[in-house]
Amino acid sequence: MNIPSPPATAYLSPELQSLGEDCTNLLSVTALDVDNRGRLWVLDSPEDIECPAKVIIYDLHHNEEISRENLLGVPRKNLRCLTVDPVIGLWGHRGYIGDPGDESIIIFDTGLTGQRKWWKLHLKHEPTVPRVYTNDLAISRKNKRLYITGTNSLDLFSIDLDKLRHKDRLSAVAHSKRETTVEYSDSDILWHGIKLGTSTGLLCDSKDGVQYFLVSEHASVRWDTKYNLKAENHLILLQSEHVLSITDYRMDSSKNVWAIINPLWYDNSSVDTTNKWNATNRIIKIAGFDSFY
Repeated sequence: MNIPSPPATAYLSPELQSLGEDCTNLLSVTALDVDNRGRLWVLDSPEDIECPAKVIIYDLHHNEEISRENLLGVPRKNLRCLTVDPVIGLWGHRGYIGDPGDESIIIFDTGLTGQRKWWKLHLKHEPTVPRVYTNDLAISRKNKRLYITGTNSLDLFSIDLDKLRHKDRLSAVAHSKRETTVEYSDSDILWHGIKLGTSTGLLCDSKDGVQYFLVSEHASVRWDTKYNLKAENHLILLQSEHVLSITDYRMDSSKNVWAIINPLWYDNSSVDTTNKWNATNRIIKIAGFDSFY
């Protein structure tokens, strides 16, 4: 079902979203999420301007900025994903950010008053396991795992959120080398196997299925996590050449899954699909709560 997009208005003043070279402005927003207090998290990661990536949190009720942190020393090219943990931990709300480019994710904690709020988690694995890309992240509320994949990878991974929620920045400080400006900790990662193909977008739905967009087939698919990552354990929920590229998924309060579509997959710009593009159809409903069985 295609939903015509409503007229867009600037949430923040246009001056704060100008394309100038003021690093305090929003220059290139690459990811958004909203925590369970209704606060908007923004990941801003400009590539063409020498400004660091940054995380800004806004209070939507009072229309004001409440937190800002620069991600100094972090490569900006592939920072395209931000997901907020629904569980509030000892260190406040926590967000996970990918991809810093070195088989890691960035962890951002809001409760560290007066300290740097972020650190890196290095994803350890056996030498036989493929390289970990972290462009797409999705949290499973049911089995308490953080699923991880990348647009440059066919592999799907996850880490145990129960263990991760007990890791803090102090453990990262202990593992860091003195000469680096980035603090690290480590976490074991589970390799689930190979996806059906190159994908964009990632979401864990309310019945613990993992949904992603299969680029080559123009299909939104769902993997049943109770079984192994094989083709027979996938369902095709939507397939259409007019769905040019789903880049993000969201689930609403009624457990419906929605997708954001864009005209081109960012690593496949040589494919001319713009002649099929209808700019009014940017939001698609994928499936409702009872549609999987």
